[in-house]
Amino acid sequence: MEQDTAAQSALFSLLGHKGDLLLVHFRNSFDQLKAAELQIARLRLSDFLEQTTSYLSVVELGLYDSSLKLYRSLRSREFSRSRRSGTPP
Repeated sequence: MEQDTAAQSALFSLLGHKGDLLLVHFRNSFDQLKAAELQIARLRLSDFLEQTTSYLSVVELGLYDSSLKLYRSLRSREFSRSRRSGTPP
């Protein structure tokens, strides 16, 4: 999993929690997430692991930054055009 550049996984040691280890997987689809879960289950180490909790979070990335850049670009072109033609923007 560490060699996979398309997806990221991390292992953390927990202190003061109900568990000792935390595995975090970032994937682009639920199928890829299930594959990561099964890959962990196939490890010999999994005989010594007990899943105590599970958490799924879906992040939707917005286009706010891209929209702002597009707006500024269009405004800049409009301003340049109005200066050449002599009409106010």
